[in-house]
Amino acid sequence: MKWRDEAERLNVADIYTIQKLFTVHVHQERFCSVHLADMLAHNHFLTMLHRLSKTV
Repeated sequence: MKWRDEAERLNVADIYTIQKLFTVHVHQERFCSVHLADMLAHNHFLTMLHRLSKTV
């Protein structure tokens, strides 16, 4: 599943899904050195943080 391409799914994600996404993105950086920069450039982390603030 590509969360970046399906942002509406992120809007209904629970706290555990958000946690898993952060973990996956940090681990992905080990294999692709620009992954985190790409996620920041596309505001994916910002979207995840906004959703996280609504779940807590």
